[in-house]
Amino acid sequence: MNRTEGEVRLPSVAIGVPTYRRPEVLPRLLRELGEQADDLLGRTGRPAVAGSVRIVLADNDPDRSAETTVAELARSCAEGGPEVRYVSEPVPGIAAVRNRLLEDTADADVLLSIDDDERPRPGWARHLLETWNRTGAAFVAGRVVPEYTGEVDPWLLAGRFFVRRQLPTGTTVPFAAGGNMLLDLAQVRAAGVRYRDDFGLSGGEDTVFTKELHAAGRSIVWCNESEAVDVVPAERQTRRWVLIRALSHGNSTVLSDTVLAPSRRRRAVRAQAAVAGLVRLGGGAGRALGGFAGRAPVHQARGLRTACRGAGMLLGAAGWSYEEYGRDGRLARFRPGA
Repeated sequence: MNRTEGEVRLPSVAIGVPTYRRPEVLPRLLRELGEQADDLLGRTGRPAVAGSVRIVLADNDPDRSAETTVAELARSCAEGGPEVRYVSEPVPGIAAVRNRLLEDTADADVLLSIDDDERPRPGWARHLLETWNRTGAAFVAGRVVPEYTGEVDPWLLAGRFFVRRQLPTGTTVPFAAGGNMLLDLAQVRAAGVRYRDDFGLSGGEDTVFTKELHAAGRSIVWCNESEAVDVVPAERQTRRWVLIRALSHGNSTVLSDTVLAPSRRRRAVRAQAAVAGLVRLGGGAGRALGGFAGRAPVHQARGLRTACRGAGMLLGAAGWSYEEYGRDGRLARFRPGA
């Protein structure tokens, strides 16, 4: 049952974590989420802003690699800590696991979500909840900042591959990423929005979800004080990885624009995307070549990033999807609604 603060009913809060084969990072993440829960419940000397809090981890590994770790942590939290639950979602893809979190937290007022390769900074959850209370938004998006492991290639830093946007708190946006967010679950249900399975392997499911939420008349606002740390492992700190990610982002952007367009306009959307992709590919390649000629890492990195994004856009315009979240990563024909 939810507590009240004075005459105000405090909301029930679920904190969701989609995960896939990262059991080694979960103990620290779940402990830190427990600290966030204590803060929301007023156990750290600050006023309570939640009546109840539970943590739900949704495992997308069919081998259930996170189950033992979560069970051990749930036992350690049994006395005085928040409820910790494990759920399995064996259907491959980020959309399936995000939908599983929506289903398993449907009785809560709000769902806060953070990815398993991120860590919450102090006040992460409180800031999201306070922004939601002030604005009544259906979706509150927080900022994500990178934290590198080991020495970083200066070329990657020059390209700003891991730098995310920052906006003043309260700014309304038409779409947002899903790595650091709050969802008002009643508003989501009223809008009839779910994560689309056809974007489960390519990524971009959060972009489509938030664009559909926005189109349904629900507001999406930014909270710059809510900060999650994106822990970038060494295997992602390579030129190959970041350029493939740029291709993937360009690809999923075009696919999302296509499926959200009215059917009569989809051919025009694809044609416009093809032209834009060609411009990016050519312009980016030219900038990169100039950067190599002038030994300027900034132009090398940003030029190649633009060119790869353009290549991904061309693939999307031609109806191809790069399945970044597939078990082996591959190109496949995009089938809307599949």
